[in-house]
Amino acid sequence: MTRATTGGEMDWEERYRRARVCWNREAVGNLRSRGWILLVTGRRVTSADEETGEWPGGITWKDHSTADEVRLLGQLLD
Repeated sequence: MTRATTGGEMDWEERYRRARVCWNREAVGNLRSRGWILLVTGRRVTSADEETGEWPGGITWKDHSTADEVRLLGQLLD
């Protein structure tokens, strides 16, 4: 969800999401070929689709989520 405050400034949620996307892209640059990524977060915060959408392409994801947690295992492709 993208929201903006009056005056055109981003609210803290959007700034946080954008910072995460930047961090994720930087993290992928530090992985070796076929490197692994493990993500675990609460379902009240996000969904598996939202989480994988914040990462760049070139990663295969396996969803091991439960009713309470998003659990994703990603592997960087060659």
